[in-house]
Amino acid sequence: MTEQEKQVLAFAAAKKGKRFGDGECWTLVERALESAKAVTSTDIHGSELANTVDYVWGEEITIGAAGPGDIIQFEDGWNFTRTVSKPDGAEQYKTKGVRGHHTAIVERVITRGIALKIISQNLPVGTGVASMDFYFAPTTFKEGENTVEITVSGVATFYRPRRKP
Repeated sequence: MTEQEKQVLAFAAAKKGKRFGDGECWTLVERALESAKAVTSTDIHGSELANTVDYVWGEEITIGAAGPGDIIQFEDGWNFTRTVSKPDGAEQYKTKGVRGHHTAIVERVITRGIALKIISQNLPVGTGVASMDFYFAPTTFKEGENTVEITVSGVATFYRPRRKP
């Protein structure tokens, strides 16, 4: 973990349970990068941007390289569905992670290349800073006797914070 990643993660973790700034996901990430003396989206784009722009947050990396303190930019109606079925095939419950345009920070790797715990705010809209598990690749696995199936769609781009020159 780079020093910038450590500081970004520490900043975001300290805000858990609260609404930070104006409550937007961008604000949490932008201010976390500022606090870490890392390049921000404003530095890269030249100004603060509307929430319809595809933000860039540093050096683009793969999900397999993503780790704590890295940034995720969700686009194009990002969606994952987690379906849990009982041994007899009956669906027990479904949960969804849905967001068209959202920014988050990686808190920890759950399964490299497949699942990450993220920190963000305004997901769902109006909520404060919180952690949640997010899936990035389709997979099926067992949880006790139940079968869990994950499906995903949309685009998620991963960035490693860069130190300001």
